[in-house]
Amino acid sequence: MERRKVLKAKKWLLWRAPMIFHCEFLVPLIFLNMLWGVVYGGHSFLVSALVVVFLLTLLVIWFRLLFTSKLVYQLHSPKERERLKAFSQIVDMGEKAIPLLVQALEAPLFVDKGWYGHEAHRLAVEGLGLLKAKQAIDVLCEALEHPSPSVRAKAVWALGEIGDPSVIPHLIPLLGDHETVSDQAAAVLEKFGEGDLVHAFKKALTGKVDEQARKILSGKYRPQVVKAFVKALNSELPSVAIGAAWALGELRFVEALTILERKARSFLTPEWIRAACRQAAAKLRPFAYLPAIPSVSPEVANLPRPATATDIPTENLPCAVPNSETSERLIGSGSAKSEGEMQ
Repeated sequence: MERRKVLKAKKWLLWRAPMIFHCEFLVPLIFLNMLWGVVYGGHSFLVSALVVVFLLTLLVIWFRLLFTSKLVYQLHSPKERERLKAFSQIVDMGEKAIPLLVQALEAPLFVDKGWYGHEAHRLAVEGLGLLKAKQAIDVLCEALEHPSPSVRAKAVWALGEIGDPSVIPHLIPLLGDHETVSDQAAAVLEKFGEGDLVHAFKKALTGKVDEQARKILSGKYRPQVVKAFVKALNSELPSVAIGAAWALGELRFVEALTILERKARSFLTPEWIRAACRQAAAKLRPFAYLPAIPSVSPEVANLPRPATATDIPTENLPCAVPNSETSERLIGSGSAKSEGEMQ
């Protein structure tokens, strides 16, 4: 988590801050100076202000060039030949190319008309997968939320090439994504040994849920499975969206109740999908207000400890009487009773 914060701060400093400075400071400055020249008729102040604007623009460009490699810029070129040439040069560098690919992936999608961000991001993700860069797992996990389906699918492929099973929770929600992304996520999850979950998810989308599938989908990856079905509600295929709504209701995923209700009320949702969401929400409402099930494994530290023999004080307990003394007392009391009866 800390690494992701550092990456976001670095990305903002390198790309967003100069753009914000250029748009929110320089443009108003030009407008105010033009207004000054019109009102007061002075041109010297306007010319000096334009010179300052020009110098500050050069400073922004120099700042970006200082921290950005030339190959990274070529990777964003509108010319495909130039992009592929830069990509091959970067990959040939081996592990030294990983920081350059990460930098290219952190660059914004749009800077100007000659900036092809989508293609550069796709090539950067592909390069990280070819190099099997484990140090770039956090960046690739962020690329799973990229607006382009091709980049998301390529990021899934790259994580599969790296082969770290810790990314499984990040891949499961993509089972409900775009068709190309979901197919790639299914293949990688099967590679990681989660084929049963993939098959159970696909069966649920077709309206088939048995006890085994219910147990798998409601297991340790339940939150991620719910996200996958929620993503599938936005599918372009009506059959997939209707199947996702049915599965959310059938599997009693009450976490999705508010989303289903919102979908059922939205006029932007097609009527048949709204009907499926209404039916699923009706199934979930009786379960949404039930008390939570207590944990099966309570905290052992909060339970009272059993008493041990060393914890019980023994010095104040009465001493045990030997068997010989007990028998003599019984005999003595018995003889005393017999003498009393004789008298």
